[in-house]
Amino acid sequence: MHGWAGNGDRMRHMTQRLAKRLRSAGVADLVFVDGPVLLPPLSSANPGGATAGAGHGRTRENARAWFVYDAVAPSTLPPFEQLAPPLEEPDTAGSAGSAGSAGSAGSAGSAGSGPPPEAPCFHGLAGAVEAVRAAVEAADAAGSSYGAVLGFSHGATLLHVLCALADSGAARHRAWLAPLLRGGGGCCAVMVGGFRATARSVAELGPAAWAAGSASVDVALQRIRGVASLHVFGEADTRVRPALSRDLAACFAEGAQVIVHPKAHVVPQRAADLAAFVRFFASQQEERSSRKHKLLHL
Repeated sequence: MHGWAGNGDRMRHMTQRLAKRLRSAGVADLVFVDGPVLLPPLSSANPGGATAGAGHGRTRENARAWFVYDAVAPSTLPPFEQLAPPLEEPDTAGSAGSAGSAGSAGSAGSAGSGPPPEAPCFHGLAGAVEAVRAAVEAADAAGSSYGAVLGFSHGATLLHVLCALADSGAARHRAWLAPLLRGGGGCCAVMVGGFRATARSVAELGPAAWAAGSASVDVALQRIRGVASLHVFGEADTRVRPALSRDLAACFAEGAQVIVHPKAHVVPQRAADLAAFVRFFASQQEERSSRKHKLLHL
């Protein structure tokens, strides 16, 4: 699942080396999906007069999102996703536990600094969940099911919500998400440069989306069980600071794996990083047959 203002084709271009390496290792084929929201042109302004994505020389043709943070001004980003000024890491960031070096895996550690201040609501989140469900059902109908999900940035945050629904969602969500993310034998979630959702963020889904209603939404998002997860983020990331990605990893109760690379807000493509991705997928497939599974890349 691509990041903010991206699309499937752009992510395919950005991850060519990763896709080739996973395919040659026989562990996964990447399948790229567009988010359901078409963003408006870059003329829309962020709070304080900063234009979303300004200064990067990029057009916004077919710029997609999975959900938006402002229903009135869809191009607006919250402070922790703005490129400037960078987010200040919370003072308690160190409590998230140490992370491995680039290309190496480690445990996520204990819970970190908590949600970012004034966490935004996610508008259109229900549509995003349905868009992923439609992609999964279309693959099933074609006889080619997915076996894992990878999300980048904004897409990784949606993946956090999907993992929580797979574990603690209402039966209608668990019916299709549990086999995708909690089915064992290779099923897993990979989050690159992501930040976690909060109960306020997912309020649009309503109490009926969760098995125990709205009273346990925070618990559902912070204590995800049964989902094997890999969390990848950059030491130099100023768009989604490392402390936020560590907080996301800490939401996964069963030994989330962490890879830290030296770059910024990217899907890392160095040889050591690619080898780490391969090792993770291979380790998740030990109980699986030798057949490759397809990887839904959100």
